[in-house]
Amino acid sequence: MRPTNHPLRCQVGDLVMIVRSKNPIRLGRIGTIVCSTKSAAAAVLAHPEDLAEVQRRDWIVDLQGAPDITCREGEVIVTHRLACR
Repeated sequence: MRPTNHPLRCQVGDLVMIVRSKNPIRLGRIGTIVCSTKSAAAAVLAHPEDLAEVQRRDWIVDLQGAPDITCREGEVIVTHRLACR
């Protein structure tokens, strides 16, 4: 078993697949864990206005393939990175 500072079995660099999401288009998407949302790197990657919401998740994931497109408060957001549980 590999050592980890996170209570979950995942760690940075692991390959992941989205299995639960409010947005059904994200289901089955493949990505790589970039960092824990509790790390200093998350504060750099997340927009300051979104940091509190991001920190309610466990990991920041870099999705492979086409970017994720969503609409938040009337603003279209296009990104390869998502905060996931």
